[in-house]
Parts: sequence; C-alpha cells; structure tokens
Amino acid sequence: MKKAMVLIILGASFSSYALDFDKLIEKAKSEVNSLLGKEEKKGIQYVIPDLPKIVKDAKSTAVYNKEGAVFKTGKAFNDLPKNRKRKYQYIFLKEIISVVRGAEATDQELTNYLNVLDQGGNREGIYRSLVVGGDYKNLELYQQPISKAAVDFAHDFGERYLGVSYGKEDMQRLNIWTLKRVFVERILDLVDAFPKDGKDLYMWYGLISYELAVRYAVWTNSIRRSEDPETHIKWAKSVPFQHLKSELVIKLHKAFNYLQEK
Repeated sequence: MKKAMVLIILGASFSSYALDFDKLIEKAKSEVNSLLGKEEKKGIQYVIPDLPKIVKDAKSTAVYNKEGAVFKTGKAFNDLPKNRKRKYQYIFLKEIISVVRGAEATDQELTNYLNVLDQGGNREGIYRSLVVGGDYKNLELYQQPISKAAVDFAHDFGERYLGVSYGKEDMQRLNIWTLKRVFVERILDLVDAFPKDGKDLYMWYGLISYELAVRYAVWTNSIRRSEDPETHIKWAKSVPFQHLKSELVIKLHKAFNYLQEK
C-alpha cells in the first residue's frame, strides 16, 4: 500500500476538531507539506507505515508465538508488586467497561475480572468477553441511527489506518454498537499482523494517538492529550503489549461515543 502521511491540519470537513483559532494559525505553515505528503516535527518524519496483511487461519498457532520485541516491553509494570498491579488493573476495568458498554461496572464484575487478570488472563480477553456478552448483544439490537460524524470518522480513519474502506451507506445500516465492535476487531487483528519488532507498530500507534488527541478534546490523561507523536510512541514502547491493545480499544470506543453525540 502506498505510504500515507498524517496531516497536521485535517481540514474543515471534520467539525469536531478541538483546536482554537490560534492553534490553527500555528499549524497552518505545515499544511502545504502535508498536502504534498510530508510532515516534519522536530526534524523527524512521522509516516503511516505500510499496513500488514491480515491472514486468518484457524489452524495457525502463530498467536501463541511470543517471540519479538513487542513481548519484552513493560518491565516497570511487570515488576510492580501484586497489590500495585491490581490498582492499575482496577482502573483499567472500570474505564473499559464504561466506554465499551456505556454503563458502569458492578462490584461483582470488577471482582470477577480482577480475578481473571490475576490468574493470567489478558486485557484483550476481557474486552472480547464484553462484546460477546448478552448485555452488548442487546445494545446491538437497538434501532439507533449512527451519527454522520461517526460515519465520516470511520470511513476516513478506516482507509488511512486500517486499510479498509467502509462504505458510508453500509455503515448507516448498522447501529453504533455494531460499528464499534467491527471497527475495533479490525484494529486488534491489524495489531497482531504487524511485525513483532515493533518499529512499524509503534509508529502507527503513535500517529493514531496523535490524531485523536488533535481532533477531540475528550482526554483527561496528559499523555492521551499530547499532540506530539513521539510521546505516544515512547509510551507504547514502555508498556506491556496488552496495554497498547487495550489503549487502542478504549480510545476508539471513546471517540465513537463522543462522535455519536455530535
């Protein structure tokens, strides 16, 4: 696939950008380079890498292969004592249940999922259990039109970062819950398809996170708000692989939730 460049100014078609006029003026000087396929920040070019091909083979055991740099990250978290880890896992569980399902987690759910993680379960498994559960299936049955903002985002983002063109008319036949599930499933499959040295994966993740930070003022965490791709890339390199996955899940669900209200 032809390499695409991230635009610092994404254009007037996205009315949801949370940039004031001064910031737009500051970034305007980069627009020409962006339109020419160039973006430079602090002497570094941030390029959306070639996207890997997703190959699904029911007989493949590749998913169990944990060799590669991406599986050796996260030492700081992994070295924490159990009680400290549980604190972070608890915060993660509350957030992911809220943004995915649109409802607060019950104490029993939190206890059950904490036990799953304590016993070696992973964050992606928690997410997948949420979207195949009965509560989420009921949400997918709602006759609720998807907002134009959500459809536009899925179409544009899908083409540039997922390598797939979601038809706008097709998306409008779904509800927001189904669209979120399909979209995030694709992004998780793509994460797994990237080379495990992490180079392209971290660049891709950093640019996604950068763009979401620029476009939407919904992030309370200082790292999530950062408009420096390198900040996101460094974070991705420092955390366990599962944390990178869960962060994408949370960010995409949160963005869609916001856009659905536009």
